[in-house]
Amino acid sequence: MSIFHITLVLGAAATFLFFIGLKRGAVAAIRDADKTVDENQTVEDGGYAWTAIAAVVASSSIVTLAGTSPIFIYFGPLLAIGSAAAMGIAFLVEDRK
Repeated sequence: MSIFHITLVLGAAATFLFFIGLKRGAVAAIRDADKTVDENQTVEDGGYAWTAIAAVVASSSIVTLAGTSPIFIYFGPLLAIGSAAAMGIAFLVEDRK
């Protein structure tokens, strides 16, 4: 199996996860918007800072490594595929309060 086929399969899986999560998130947002003002409460999570920092460090590392050797150029698309899958999964596992 070539790198093209592996990337194609991973991309299809990430796309599927992303759109399933997007659908669930959109439905939850519409339901939340339909609530009365008293039912809507803003909750400060603040638990995503470390994952955001890790994503920035990973992206910066990939860009840096791509400048040192041509083999690392393949990690860029894999990082994008992983990001799309992670966003879909985040919608699927969000807390329901």
